[in-house]
Amino acid sequence: MGKYEWDISKLIEKRNELERMYNANKDELTKEQLEVYRDLVRNYDIRIDGTEISFDHDEDDEEFYPMDFFRNVIIPSVSVTQLDVVTGAAKIAKNYVVDLEPLILDQAKLNDEELVEITASLFSQIPNIRLYKDFLRIVNSDEHCLLIKYYSNLPTEDYGLAFVDPIKHKSFGLVARQNSMSDVITLAHEASHMILRKDESPFFWKTPKRMYGEVEGYFINLLFNDLLNQNGYQVGEGFNIKDVNLVLTHIQDVFAAMKVIEYSPDNKTSFTRLITELKKHGIETPISKENVRFLLYPEFREDLDSSSSYLVALDLYKQYQEDPERTIDSLYSIPLLGGEHVYQELEKIGVTFFEDGYQNLDNQCKKLLKEKPVH
Repeated sequence: MGKYEWDISKLIEKRNELERMYNANKDELTKEQLEVYRDLVRNYDIRIDGTEISFDHDEDDEEFYPMDFFRNVIIPSVSVTQLDVVTGAAKIAKNYVVDLEPLILDQAKLNDEELVEITASLFSQIPNIRLYKDFLRIVNSDEHCLLIKYYSNLPTEDYGLAFVDPIKHKSFGLVARQNSMSDVITLAHEASHMILRKDESPFFWKTPKRMYGEVEGYFINLLFNDLLNQNGYQVGEGFNIKDVNLVLTHIQDVFAAMKVIEYSPDNKTSFTRLITELKKHGIETPISKENVRFLLYPEFREDLDSSSSYLVALDLYKQYQEDPERTIDSLYSIPLLGGEHVYQELEKIGVTFFEDGYQNLDNQCKKLLKEKPVH
C-alpha cells in the first residue's frame, strides 16, 4: 500500500465496529445520536467504495410554499445575524461581473511525494510554525488518514474533501489530483480542515457555528496562491478569481432567496406575481419555479456558510499581511467560535467587515473582476 492511501481494511473494520455499536444501542439512543451514527457509517462507506456524496432531496408534485419552508426549515437552523452578514454583502456583489468558467492551469508533472514536499515547504515559510508542524504530523502519520489519487472523471470543482470521525477524533482527507499546481492548494486546504476540525462536535453542521466551517480553507487558498507566486510557480490570480466568483454567486443566491421570502408574504402569492416583484427589484438570478425551489432547499445553507466563511477569511488574510503570527493563532481559534454572538466574537479576533462596508471584499473584486457598467 502506498504512503498516501487509506488503509481500506482498517476503514472496513472501523465501519463495522460503528455499525455493531449502532445496532446494540439503537433502542436507547436519542434521535440526534442515531443521526450521528448513520452519518459516520455513511462517511466510512464513501471512503471504502468511493460512493459519491449526494444531498438529493425528494421531488414531488405538491405545491411549493416558500413561507412554510422558511418558517419550518430555514429559521430553526440559521443565525439571523449570519443572514444579515451575507445579504449585506449583496451590495458589493451586484457591482461585478461573475464568470464561473472552470479554472484551467498548466499541467504539473509531480508525483505524490513531490506534491507533499512542495506543500510542506510552503507551510514552513509561514512565520507561525503551528500549521507546518501539524501538516507534517498528518502527512507522516502511519495511520493512513490521507488519500491522494487521480480521478479522470471528477468534476473540476470537486478537488478534495475532509472528514472527521468525532467519536475517534480522527480526521481523513482526500486530494483528487488535477495534475496541476491546484493540487498543492487542494492538499493545503484539506489539511487545514483536518488540523483545525479534528476535535469538532458531531453536531457541528447542525449548529450556528457552521457559518465558519470554510474559514480555514478559504484562508489557505488566499495564502497559498500568494506563496506559489512568491516561490516562482507563476500561477497568477487563478485560484483567487475562482473563489471570489463562486462566493459572489453564493451571495447573490442567498439575496435572491431572501427576496423570494419577502415577496411571498403568504401561501397564496402566485408564482407570476412573485417573479414580477423580484424582477422589479433587480434580482438577476434566473427565476423559474424550479429555481425558486432550488434556492430554498439545502443549497441555501451551503451558499450561506460559504459566503460568511469567505468574508471572515478575507479579513483574516488582510491581518496576516501585518501580523502573520497572531493571525495564525486567530485561525486556530475559529473552531471555538459559536456563531451565536457573531459581531462580538469576530471583533475579538479583529474581523470587522460588517463595520467597514465589506471593504476587503470590494477591494478583492476590484482587483480580480470586471465592474458592471453603470446604466
